[in-house]
Amino acid sequence: MLMAEGRKRAAEDAAAIKPHKRREVSAHNNVATNDSAAADGHHNDVIKFGTAGAAWQVDLETFQKDAIMRQMRELKREKQVLEQQLKAVQERSEFHDEHLRVIDAWLAQLIDEVKVAVGKTEDSTKDILPSALYTADGINFRERLSAVSEEVKAVIAALYSNLPDAPPETVQLQKRVNELLAAEKGHIAELKRMTVERHNLDERLELASFRYLRAERTLDRNRSKAVSSVEMQGHHQSSVSQSENKPETTNGVHEVLSEDALREHSEAVATAAKVKEQLAALEADNTKLSKEVTIHKAKLESLSDEDFAQTELFKVMKAQLEDSFNKLNDLEATHIQLREEAKKLHSERTAYRMQVDEECRVAVARADEQAVKADTDLQRIRATRDELAATNDVLRQSLTKYEEPLKLQEDLNKGSQHRIEALEAEVERLKVQAGEVQPEEGEIAKYEKLGFEAVCAELVNLKKSYSLLNTELQSMEQAYKKAQTLAFGKIKEFIESETKAAKAAADKAKADQKYFATMKVKEAYEMELRALRKHNKQSSGLIAAIKDREAKRLEQCAQLERQVAELRDAIGVMTREHQALERKGTDATTLSEGLSTQVKKLRESLEEKDAALRAVETAKREVDADIEGLKSKVDSLKKKAEEWRNRARSNPTEEVEMLRRVAYCGTCQRNLKDTILRTCNHLLCKECVQERISNRMRKCPICMKPFGINDHATVHLV
Repeated sequence: MLMAEGRKRAAEDAAAIKPHKRREVSAHNNVATNDSAAADGHHNDVIKFGTAGAAWQVDLETFQKDAIMRQMRELKREKQVLEQQLKAVQERSEFHDEHLRVIDAWLAQLIDEVKVAVGKTEDSTKDILPSALYTADGINFRERLSAVSEEVKAVIAALYSNLPDAPPETVQLQKRVNELLAAEKGHIAELKRMTVERHNLDERLELASFRYLRAERTLDRNRSKAVSSVEMQGHHQSSVSQSENKPETTNGVHEVLSEDALREHSEAVATAAKVKEQLAALEADNTKLSKEVTIHKAKLESLSDEDFAQTELFKVMKAQLEDSFNKLNDLEATHIQLREEAKKLHSERTAYRMQVDEECRVAVARADEQAVKADTDLQRIRATRDELAATNDVLRQSLTKYEEPLKLQEDLNKGSQHRIEALEAEVERLKVQAGEVQPEEGEIAKYEKLGFEAVCAELVNLKKSYSLLNTELQSMEQAYKKAQTLAFGKIKEFIESETKAAKAAADKAKADQKYFATMKVKEAYEMELRALRKHNKQSSGLIAAIKDREAKRLEQCAQLERQVAELRDAIGVMTREHQALERKGTDATTLSEGLSTQVKKLRESLEEKDAALRAVETAKREVDADIEGLKSKVDSLKKKAEEWRNRARSNPTEEVEMLRRVAYCGTCQRNLKDTILRTCNHLLCKECVQERISNRMRKCPICMKPFGINDHATVHLV
């Protein structure tokens, strides 16, 4: 509690917190004696508190006072900033509350006017609204809704322009009702505002009373001998100052009584002036309203059923009924035409579907014939191609088969030719030997020239060569026979191999024919499969096209059916509208009778609203009087508070300074003492303890005794 009260203490000026003159002298001379304390009229132990003869204590006190001064100035600045912010927030809150109340009243007025409106159509949008929403009486409405007034007016003008015309009497009555409703909404908004202000003032009064009582209880609870002496000294000094300033006043009771009387007098004067203004305004409004009520009563009494029957309601209903009949006839004709078109489209759709089916069938048949013909030609061409390929293969194989025998035959022919030549030479030799061939003359002459011995020698040589040739020929004959036998054996083997190769070739040709036949069958099957697949694709494409056409046809049918259903629904709706219009036509006859009763109800509601308005105005006047009284009370309380504040600032005492030194931290002089050191039991503020712990200066600033991180605890000064 002491901490809270210390924080809530208002900041004072530097001149108001000046230290005592004797304390200034002590601080200047760094000494403080008991004689000066006795001369000031205080007890010795009070003077000795914190003011020992040591010079550092005097400097410490001076430093503490400066710290207190700085803290109080900072608190004063913060208080001023917070007060300004609070004032701005309160102004904005009041403005927004007023704005919301005005909007609510405006919307309520708009709803009432729309409910009451019978309507009148004008050429210009400015005169369409017989409304009090933007007249000279609605100043607050113009001020609050200036940004959206044109748009709202345009919307309301469009709403009223769609309504039928009304007689001038009804328009005047509506205008008067709207003006009264607007005035009522304005008074209600003002009443709400005053009620909110009164509620706020009551809350502030309760809060101030609560603070006062709490401060009083705290003061009674914390009052001590020093505080009592300070209070007595303050009262004594205030009485002395009053006696010096006003020597003719001998007692404070008269001054208090005069202040109360002046405050009550000012309250009464303010209340009387406000009541006088309200009474003047009420008299003017009452006179104006009585005249208007008399005029409207006369107009309302002169109304009859014919006046209501001459309204535009019957004309509008008749025009709407004729329009509905015309629309119904047009819809019936359109329905008949659409039905005939639907039948025609159905027949055309059937014929077109049959035509498309026939064309598809013919196209499929032609495609099948062409596919079969192409398959037949392809099979024939493939068979011819296979036969020619087989013949070509056989011929090629036969050519390769006779190439080697021909070579061998040629070699044998060459050997036979050489044998023939050898045999011919032998025959010639035998003929010469047998004497069947005579030598030529040149040869005989040649040998005649030789001698007998030379001829004999030549003959011997010839015999030797002949014998050698015979032996050679025999060996050659044997070799030839052996070669011939070997050649005939080779020929036989080759012939056998040829017969085997021919048989294998025949077997191969048969196998190839079988393979080709099988491949022909396979290709025929493949061609048939491809033809079937192609035919299937074509058929599937045709089927898909037919399905698409069928889906489109069904969609067209569905659309036509939907249109027919919509036309039937429209005919049903028009029939119902026709029946509703007939009912409205029958109801319109009773509307005129209801209008008279409505006028009576409106008159009764006007009377009730006038009574409620009078009650609201009465309550408003009472609230205004109470507000004026409260304002005067607030002014007097402010003056009294300022007076007591000035008294407290002009009479600072040493006891108060001493108590401040006791409560505030002796190191920083900013915060209250809320933390105790367990090692030495000295009191400091939490900020100083945490700062010393963080700076690793863990010693008490008073006794320089070390302490640990957890050697402190929180205390509460109560």
